[in-house]
Order: sequence, then structure tokens, then C-alpha cells
Amino acid sequence: MNVKIYAQLLFILLFGCTSISEKMGLAEVQEFIRKGSGQTVPMTGVLSQEMTAKIDSLLLEKLTVDVAVQIALMNNPIIQVIYYDLEIAYADVMQSGILGNPTLSASVLNSQEDRGKHTEISIEQNVLDIVLLPLQKKLAKAEYQQVKFQVGHAVLEIIKDVKTAFYVLQADRHMMTLQKDVLKAAEAAVELAERQYKAGNINTLDLASHQAALHDDQLEWMENEAELFSNRENLRKLLGLTGAGPNLNIEADLSKLPFSDPELSNVIRTAFAQRLDLAAAQQELVILKKALFLARTEIIPDITGEVESESAYDEDSHLGSSIELDIPLFDRGQAQVVRFKAELSQSEKQIEVLKQEIRSEIRIIHNQMDTKRKAVEYYRDIIIPVHEDVVHASQKEYNFMLLGAYTLLEVKQDEINARRNYILTLRDYWILRTDLEHASGVELSNK
Repeated sequence: MNVKIYAQLLFILLFGCTSISEKMGLAEVQEFIRKGSGQTVPMTGVLSQEMTAKIDSLLLEKLTVDVAVQIALMNNPIIQVIYYDLEIAYADVMQSGILGNPTLSASVLNSQEDRGKHTEISIEQNVLDIVLLPLQKKLAKAEYQQVKFQVGHAVLEIIKDVKTAFYVLQADRHMMTLQKDVLKAAEAAVELAERQYKAGNINTLDLASHQAALHDDQLEWMENEAELFSNRENLRKLLGLTGAGPNLNIEADLSKLPFSDPELSNVIRTAFAQRLDLAAAQQELVILKKALFLARTEIIPDITGEVESESAYDEDSHLGSSIELDIPLFDRGQAQVVRFKAELSQSEKQIEVLKQEIRSEIRIIHNQMDTKRKAVEYYRDIIIPVHEDVVHASQKEYNFMLLGAYTLLEVKQDEINARRNYILTLRDYWILRTDLEHASGVELSNK
């Protein structure tokens, strides 16, 4: 190796790192999230004052499911932690473009007769690193792309959790309103029974029956209050709200059914094209192929180049180069090649399994969602109207003293229970639609 070659080596050492724009990586992940949630927000692990002000402003408004997702994307602490995976992976890309440091050696030997000094200075560098540098950078870039897929998928999973928690809390609040009506009806029944008992019109058994029903309703109310508290705290946690913050001014009613649901075949086709976990698995194939190619280069022996300068008091100075070469007699990277080939075959099979799981998952969710849609429509169009007619007719008969008060209260409770079942079924529909949205990898239109 002459001085000119070493100068080139030193230049690559100092300027050989070809970086990938970090902003480009963030923009790509933002696009993944936009497709999956319909929301575009800044991606950062640290909240800016502007983002904090935006969150405070959103919390003062009526909290819809889209607003909840927007707040979570900015404020959820787990998402903030996940974003750092991008920086870690980006650092690996940077490192892959940097050569290993050269080794500098120097020695000064004094003559025993004190006639002068013998000086040796040498610098050496692994030449094979220069050859493999482009391959290592390509491998690191492929791994970085996989991390972007994984980060996007992890964020979309949290978005699914936020939407599910929102629908659960929304339904709970509506259920508490209906439960209050049931409790009022039970209290009215007990009040009437106590008056009739004092008048001698009913016996102790009838009075106790009405009181027991009231106690059951009161206990159910307490349990529902506790569940409401837990579900509210769960949503607050997902939104990144801690401590005794402002109450969530959540939208009162669950959204009505959208006009239609997506076709099953379209959802499966979209999932195969858009699912980020599938993209990450397919990227693993790319990584393993590059790693296998790199492993096959292990047959090339390690080559170390050295530039050395030597001077002595009684001799001319010398400048020269040397080379060290490992002889691959035993370890030629055979085991690594076999390993990567096996991992490559395994990865191909894992992709097939994942596709089967995705197809099956979507079929199940789609079927359940279709069933819930039909049940919601049945409650809305048939069951609730029938109960309303029964209450209306019963009220008329009660007004003409053809029907007892207890029967009227029972009829009214039946109507309330039908509405409660309608709310629960509608809630389940929206949760399943959220699951289908996540399973397809893109936001579904709610129109």
C-alpha cells in the first residue's frame, strides 16, 4: 500500500458516512399513520409548547373519537417511547457508514551508546472494511425500513385501543342514563308498594319482592359507576392525561350505523397491500437476503494494510507499506451461511402463516360485524318501536284504570332494557369496525 492509497483510505474514513435523512424516515412513518388513522400530527418524543397548547384546546371541545386519536398521537407516553426506536435504528444506519478506526503505533528506542534514537511509526487499517462498507450500509438501511414498519404498526395498535376505549366509555355513559331511569321506576314501584302495604292491599311478600328488585337495581348502579370510572381512567391513560385533569367532555351518543360496510374481498386485498406487520415480515426477507450475501463474503480473508515510517540516527529514513492477510483454512463462514439460509426459509414460511392468519382474522371480524349490524337494525327498526307501542298502549289502559301501575312500570322497564341492549350492540359494532380497520391497515370510511 503506497501513501496515495492510504490517503484515499483516510478520506473514506472521514467522509464515508452516507447518511439517510431522518426527516425522510419520519415522514414515511407519518404517512403510514395517516393511512391507518386519518390523522397527521408531529412525530416527536418530546412535547413542544405548541403541542401542549393544542392538546389543552382540544380537551375544551366536545371529545369525538377522531379528536381522541389526535390527542393520543401527540400525548400518549407509549407512542413517545416508540418514536425513539426510529432514532436508535437511524443511529445504526449512521454507524454502518463509518469505517473502523485505524491503529497508530509508535516506538522510540535509545541507543545504549547514546549515539541517537531509533524511531518507528506505523498506522494500519482493515482494508476489507472498505470493501464491505457498501454492503453493510445496504443491510442497515433495510433494517431501518423494517423498524419504520414496526413503529407504524405499534402506533396503529395504540390507536385501535384508543378508539375501543372511547366507544366503551361512550356506551357506559349512555347506559348510566338509562340505568337511572330504571332506578327511578324501581323506586316508584317500592313507594307505591309501601303505600299499598300500609293500606292493606298487598301482603309482606309482595312488598319484599319490590324492595328486593330495587336493591338489585341499586347494586347494579354502584357496579356500573365503578366500571364507568375504570373505563374513563383507561381512556385518560391512553390519551396521556395524568392526575386530576379536566373532565372528558365526551360526545354523548354513539354514531349511527354507516351507510354500508366494506366488501370482504376488498378488505383482505387491502390488508395484504397495507398491513404494516406483514410489510415488516416481508422486509425481514430482504434483510436476510442481504445478510446472507454479506455472510458469503466471509470467505474473503481479513486484509490489513499498514503504512510504516522508520528512522535511525545512523541510517536513512524508510517509508513503506505492508499487508496482513488471514488464511481461511478452517472458518470460512460456512455456519453463518447455513444459519441465514435456514432463517430465510423460516421467514418465507412465517409470511405464509401471517397471511393465513390475516385472512382468517378478517373473515371472523367481518362476519361478527355484519351480525352486529343486523342486530342493531333489528333493535332500531323492530324491537324498540314494538316496545314503544306497548308502553303507549299500556299508558292508555292505565289511564282508564284497565291496567295496574306495576304492569305499566314493568312495561316501561322492558322498553329501557331494549334500549340498553341496542346501545350495547351498537357499541360492539363500532368496536368490531375498529378491529376490522386495524386488520385491514387503513382507515375505513364511516359514511
